[in-house]
Amino acid sequence: MTAFAGDPQGQLTELDAPLLDHLPLAVLARRMDGVIVYANVGATILFERRLDELLGARLLDFCHRDDTEEAARVAGLSTTRHAVELRIVTGSGAVRWVRSSRHRSTLDGEDVWVVAMHDITIEKAAQHDLEASQAQLVAVLNAVGDGIIHYDANRRIVTANCAAAALARVSDPDDLVGVDLPAGLDAITATGERFAVDDLPVSRCLASGQPVGPVLVGWDQGAQWRLVSAFPLQLPGEDRAGCVSWFRDVTEELRSQEALTASESRHRSVVEALREGLVVQSADGTVVSANRAAETMLGLSLDQLCGRAPIDPRWAITDERGNPFTSGRDLGAMALRTGLPVHDVVLGVVHASGERRWIRGSVSPLSVPGFSGVFSVFTDITDSLRVEQALADSESQFRLLTEHANDIVVSVDSSSRLLYASPSVASLGYRSVDGLGRDAMSFVADDDRSRLYTIQQTIFRGTATDDSGRSEVRLVAADGRMRWFDVQVVGLRDPQGNVHRVNYFARDVHDHRIAEAALARSEAQFRLVAGQAAMGIFTSRLDGLLDYVNEAYCRIMGTSGAAELGRHWLHSVHPDDVGLVRRSWDATFAAGAEGTFEFRIVRPDAETRTVLVTATKFLGADGEWHYLGTAADISDQRANERRLSHDATHDPLTDLPNRVLLGEMLDHALSVAQRTNELIALLFIDLDHFKPVNDTHGHAAGDRVLVQVASRLTAAIRGSDTAARFGGDEFVVVLDAPVTPEEAVAIAQRILADLHRPFEVVDQLIDVGASIGVAVAWTEATAAQLLDAADRAVYDAKRAGGGVVAKAPRD
Repeated sequence: MTAFAGDPQGQLTELDAPLLDHLPLAVLARRMDGVIVYANVGATILFERRLDELLGARLLDFCHRDDTEEAARVAGLSTTRHAVELRIVTGSGAVRWVRSSRHRSTLDGEDVWVVAMHDITIEKAAQHDLEASQAQLVAVLNAVGDGIIHYDANRRIVTANCAAAALARVSDPDDLVGVDLPAGLDAITATGERFAVDDLPVSRCLASGQPVGPVLVGWDQGAQWRLVSAFPLQLPGEDRAGCVSWFRDVTEELRSQEALTASESRHRSVVEALREGLVVQSADGTVVSANRAAETMLGLSLDQLCGRAPIDPRWAITDERGNPFTSGRDLGAMALRTGLPVHDVVLGVVHASGERRWIRGSVSPLSVPGFSGVFSVFTDITDSLRVEQALADSESQFRLLTEHANDIVVSVDSSSRLLYASPSVASLGYRSVDGLGRDAMSFVADDDRSRLYTIQQTIFRGTATDDSGRSEVRLVAADGRMRWFDVQVVGLRDPQGNVHRVNYFARDVHDHRIAEAALARSEAQFRLVAGQAAMGIFTSRLDGLLDYVNEAYCRIMGTSGAAELGRHWLHSVHPDDVGLVRRSWDATFAAGAEGTFEFRIVRPDAETRTVLVTATKFLGADGEWHYLGTAADISDQRANERRLSHDATHDPLTDLPNRVLLGEMLDHALSVAQRTNELIALLFIDLDHFKPVNDTHGHAAGDRVLVQVASRLTAAIRGSDTAARFGGDEFVVVLDAPVTPEEAVAIAQRILADLHRPFEVVDQLIDVGASIGVAVAWTEATAAQLLDAADRAVYDAKRAGGGVVAKAPRD
């Protein structure tokens, strides 16, 4: 075979046919018209065709018919195109997927495309199987009625099924993807305590790597309850891929259980409150239950009663004539045998105390799932007590519940005729019998009537998704006032399955609605006042994200409200202050509910300002804690304070420390030197010929000389030393520790030389000169003593004719 020549960089590269034949891929060369002029062994294997079948054919002839259009488009491109995936048809008729890339080259002097093909049929089949498997898994998960969520190791949602989306009140499971577990979380335990985020099943599972649950978790302050479990998820190649949380909405189940428990408790309370004795017997006649009244009447505790039969000789039961009952003739056996109740029977019984007492009672068969027997209701008539009703039928039980309920309960038929009203209608100024037989809708406000009537009729027609509905409407009181009620509408079905009655359960929410309206007005008033305030006002969530800023706040920060909302209030704080401000903020609010903070901010225009922020913690309408703060720009105030502080301690002409600051600095230097057992020195400098300058050239020229003296002093001393103006033409230099007497004299000599150089003032050269006294601090020396020693030394220098350095003797 003639060698190929490719020339991507101006250099020819040759590939021999034997080398291409050993490559584990198919290689073809085709002319620009698409005709194949070369194929290696890999190509004949891939295409399942002989070499002579490939050579002279067009590559497009072997493409799958659904891919020929894409293959033709790629073939027409003049540039190299990599990783094109398409299907080919082999000589056996098999369809195989290939990944094709090409390179321009020459063959026998003619331009050709060299095409390399990888067989990816198995890869595509695996990908197809994976996608099908994933689709099946998604379908199965979405068919599950329980919520399922996959969290990653950072507690963010990776995927969720439709049931999870429905329980989370979103329309699409994809809306949950990326949501962080703590976001907006307000979960409570079964005892009403608030869950910490780290205590939730998902957090515990991620932390321990072990299954957690099921755990009962409440949302919306207990309005919704879910049973939650979490299982660690392991994926190939990953130590831990997060966890899967399973949860089921058990709100209605818990409510039903609570209602059942409450109902049983109410029924038990009613039974225990009855003045009549109540005894339940099994089919063999033995006592299985009794109330307190029965215990009192018979003089036995429940434990003593249970297991006894009515014909027990210890009771010596007789009829009203005194004839004893024999086995099979007792009232319970009669009721079981006939299936009919036995009413108003008088019996004699021996009390546990031995006293014979008389009771009047009734015995009825009792058959409920899992139990068959009789129950007896009786009254002790020994003291002429009257018999009270023992048991109520289903209607009386309903009335018993509704008559003790705070909610208004009414029943209506399909024509809205009022059939029953509970005593709680008194809250609207009515009696239970008022309005019976009238149209129940006449007690509903005109604007709300059609909405409630539509719900009612939908239930009666059976077109509702269930036999209940809910709406908030206004009910008209007897005096014409209207109050808001949350009304639950529930249909009751007859044995034939038809809704024959609708019950309304109305809960007074008027005060709640009024409070909500007042809150909305308060919010509006706050925003109105805050918007006009001159001081910056902001509110944020506990996580620090701003949810309100007024115009004054934006002016201080140099931004707009749109830019600030949703950002953390720390974003404008100077980088050097962020750590301190955050720690101060956290410490302050850990100890109390209010704090004041001063820090620097950096505005978008790079200007640095100082602000004073006062913040407090408050409970928002959403039940969450928030921060409310005010911000004031105190940059000018702090600048003025710094200027006043500087002016109080510095000479206004030379800007050197004045005598006040000199004293403080000298005291500090002496204290440090005495503590470290080191020396400091003090140079007292008195200008020699300064008075003639003022007399000859004027005080303005003298001031310029003093300013230049200060400049030369500052340049001549060390960075740790201090030069100060003592007064008039006198200056003092404090040489900080450590310094030796020799070093002090050397520095004084250098300063003396600098001050003997002429001063240039208004194009004139003025000679002044100076005399310097040097005093080195001795042990326990005070600032006054050191100044006095240096002053005496400079006096000695003056007496020596001036222009010299004199060292004070060490006392």
